[in-house]
Amino acid sequence: MALTPEEVVEKTFQPTKFREGYDQQEVDLFLDDVVAELKRLNEENRTLRQALSEHGIPDPTAEGAAQTGTAGQASDAAEESGAGEGASSVAALSQPAEEQTVSAPAEQDLTPAGDAPAEDAAAEDAAAELPADADVVEEAETVEAPAPAESAADSAPATPQSAAPAGSTESAESAAAVIAMAQRLHDEYVSEGRSERARLISEGQLQAETLVAEAEAQRKEVMENLETNKAALESDVEALRAFEASYRARLREHLESRLTELENTAGLEPDAA
Repeated sequence: MALTPEEVVEKTFQPTKFREGYDQQEVDLFLDDVVAELKRLNEENRTLRQALSEHGIPDPTAEGAAQTGTAGQASDAAEESGAGEGASSVAALSQPAEEQTVSAPAEQDLTPAGDAPAEDAAAEDAAAELPADADVVEEAETVEAPAPAESAADSAPATPQSAAPAGSTESAESAAAVIAMAQRLHDEYVSEGRSERARLISEGQLQAETLVAEAEAQRKEVMENLETNKAALESDVEALRAFEASYRARLREHLESRLTELENTAGLEPDAA
């Protein structure tokens, strides 16, 4: 999957429940570096494609069919240029023979009648040289004509296959290295976040268990104190009740004794007569 700078900028991470699993500032700085590197790689790819198009070299990232068609067109053009060069070489070789044949009648017209035997000898020499020139022309056609076609066919596909993929391979390796580094850092941050989450959960559970144990101990101590106070109060109440009963009994006895004394005193008074 191709990673664009916009996808890196718009990427969001789900926050954790207790606290953030990694430093936002560090992640933002890292994302800025990744975005800058991706922009640089995209600009480098665009520059390389533009340079290839300016030199007439097809884009190496195009479809295989397009590359095959381009190579075929280049080989056809090379064959046509080679055929043209072969024809021009044949014409250059055949031109001296034609000049010889044309110059021979002209010399016959200009020479005197007395020089007729010399003219006949020159004509025979020219006729003897013509087959040799024809053989040279045929050999030139068979030897020189395929050479430009082969050289053009060899040089045409070699240019895009050797020069063009070098820059794109470097860019692809750089992009792969950046993506691998980003994935490695992402995995490290995720692992650290999970470790931190497990540590926080363990600490929270331990703290909760400690608080519950302390609360239970406090409750038990308070209940024991209350039970002790309750027993003491009950003992005090029983003592007060016993004191009340004895006080009532003593008070009753005292009052009864006083009443008895009053009755005895009233019976001893003398008569009025």
